[in-house]
Amino acid sequence: MAFTYPEPIGTPWKKVQYLLRLKEYLRLLHNFAGLWLREGLTQDQYDNGIDSGDLAGEPGTQFVLTAQLKTAYPYQENISKEAFNNFINTEWEPRHAIVSLAINTDIKNLKNNNLYDSLIDVNF
Repeated sequence: MAFTYPEPIGTPWKKVQYLLRLKEYLRLLHNFAGLWLREGLTQDQYDNGIDSGDLAGEPGTQFVLTAQLKTAYPYQENISKEAFNNFINTEWEPRHAIVSLAINTDIKNLKNNNLYDSLIDVNF
């Protein structure tokens, strides 16, 4: 299955940046689900998100579930181990596999593209 990019993502480097951001979102999503399982969530955390620093991410940025995931997993204070496993199997793993495959494909396609080599010319 080919990965579909939003229209503004047109260059190979923009695609890689976008995919790496998605991979980070998926990592935080996994950590969010684990926090929900272990500690539970308040309604406010569920609705408005959690500081990414609490999920081993960049502090000061809110991690918020997408509307699609909120529809599939309505608020409850704690989720069961079964609900967590279902989430990992049906939501997280398929997304992670698609993003990882797209990262591998697009990075592989960049290895012979020297159009952007000037980006690595930095002064130390």
